[in-house]
Amino acid sequence: MKKLGFIVCGLFMACSIFAQKKQLSHEELVTWKQIENPTISNNGEWVAYSLKAEEGDAILKVWNAESGKTYTFDRGEESTFSSDSEYLIFKIHPQEDSLKTLRRKDVIKEDLTKDSLGILKLSDQSLVKIADVKSFTVPEKWSGWVIYHKEIEEVKKEKPAIDSTAVAEPDSAKMEKPKKKRIKKEGKKSGTKLVLHQLATGQEEVVGYVLDYKVAEAGPRVLFNSTGNDSTLLEGVYLYDCERQNLTPMWRQKGKYSQLSLDEKGEQIAFCANLDTAKAQVPPIALCYFKNGLDSAKIIADESAQFLPKDWLVSDNASPDFSKDGSKLYFGIAPPPILQDTNLLDDEIVNVEVWSYTDGRLYTQQAKQLNSEKKRTYQSVWHITENKFTNIGSEELPETLKGDEGNSDLAIA
Repeated sequence: MKKLGFIVCGLFMACSIFAQKKQLSHEELVTWKQIENPTISNNGEWVAYSLKAEEGDAILKVWNAESGKTYTFDRGEESTFSSDSEYLIFKIHPQEDSLKTLRRKDVIKEDLTKDSLGILKLSDQSLVKIADVKSFTVPEKWSGWVIYHKEIEEVKKEKPAIDSTAVAEPDSAKMEKPKKKRIKKEGKKSGTKLVLHQLATGQEEVVGYVLDYKVAEAGPRVLFNSTGNDSTLLEGVYLYDCERQNLTPMWRQKGKYSQLSLDEKGEQIAFCANLDTAKAQVPPIALCYFKNGLDSAKIIADESAQFLPKDWLVSDNASPDFSKDGSKLYFGIAPPPILQDTNLLDDEIVNVEVWSYTDGRLYTQQAKQLNSEKKRTYQSVWHITENKFTNIGSEELPETLKGDEGNSDLAIA
C-alpha cells in the first residue's frame, strides 16, 4: 500500500508540474528562433550559424573554438567560410520593418532596399560591406577570391543646366548636330556587373552585362556569359583565370547562352548555345565544349548529330555535367515539342482536356506537372577521349542516375 501511495503521489506531482507549464501563444511562436545554415570552417576553429524567427531580422553568430568568444552580426544570413578558413562571407539583408514600410507605400520591387555582402576577416574581425549584391559564390576548394553578382544599377539622367544668356540656335544648326549614343542599360535580359574580388587585397575585376556565371570547384576559374558592352567586350561566353588574372573568350557571337558548366578543375567547360537568327519556333540548340589547348570552344552536338533519334534535338532544359574524373560529359536530349497552329483563330482552337481511369497519374497531378513534362529531357553521354556518343535515357527509360559520380559506364534506372 505504501508503494502504491508513493506512485500515486508521484504521478499527481508530475501532473501538477506539467499543468503549471505555460502554453506557447502565437506571439511566442512567431518569435521562436531557429538555427539556420550551420557551417564549420575547414580548420575546425570557427562555427557560424544564423538565428531566424518567423518574423523579425536574422542574427548571425560566429563562434571561435580557441577563445570561446561568440561574435554577433545583425541581419547576417547564408554564411560561407573561405577554403583557407581565413574569411567568412555572408549576405546582409535589409531591415524587415523598413521593407514592410516601403511595401505599404507600394514601392516597386526594383526600388526596394537590396541585400549587401559582408566579408569578415576572422583574424581581426574586420568587416567589409558591399551594397546591392544579388548573389555570391565562394570557391569550394580554392581560396583568395569571392565572386559576386550585382543588382541592376539604374542610370539616372542629369538634367542640363539652363543658361539664360544662351542664344537660340537656328533649326538648320539643330539638324546638323550628331545624335548622342544611347547608353546600354542593365536589366534581366542585358545582365548586370559581375565582380571578382580578391580577399587579401580588395582588388576587383569587374565585368559588365553578365547574365550567368559558374565557378569551378577545385580550380581558380570562373565561366560567365555576357551580352557585351559594344566596345571592349563582345557578346558571348568567357573564361577568367583567377590565378593568371586573364580573360579568355570561349565563344563570341550574337546568341543566347545557357547551362554553363565546368569540370572539377575548370580545365573543361560546356554550355548550350542558341545561335538561331531566324527566330524559329523551336530554336536549334548547339552543345559547345572547350578544354585546355583549344583556342576557343567548338560545337560537339546540334540538330544534325547522327547519334540523335529521328527529329530529336539537343535540349537546353538540362545542364551539361562532367563526370568526376572528367572523362565524360552528360547532357540532355529531347523529342520535338508539339507546336500550336498559329494560323488558327482563337475561336477555331479546340481546347479539350482528356483523362482516363487507365492513366497512371490523376488528372490534377498531370496538370500540375505539365510544365515540367514539357521540359523533360533524356540523358545522353559523350565519351570525350573516344569521341563517342551514347543515348542512355529514352521515353521507355525516362529516369536515369549516374553511378560513381558519373565515372561509371552504366546508368541505373
